[in-house]
Amino acid sequence: MIELPEAHTLANQIAHHLSGKMVSSTTAAQSPHKFAWYHGDPADYPAKLNGAHPPTPLTKRFKL
Repeated sequence: MIELPEAHTLANQIAHHLSGKMVSSTTAAQSPHKFAWYHGDPADYPAKLNGAHPPTPLTKRFKL
């Protein structure tokens, strides 16, 4: 499990790389493993996610 400072660093890096990006295609439930969880029907994911923009991260509310 990662520590809070590591989580904060990873969140900043992800936000930096995803800022202004758009989801161009989505594929769900294509792997034979069972270590995956879905919210709703995986067949609905492309309709819900394609063309979507990742949410803007929350502003920093605490100091490490």
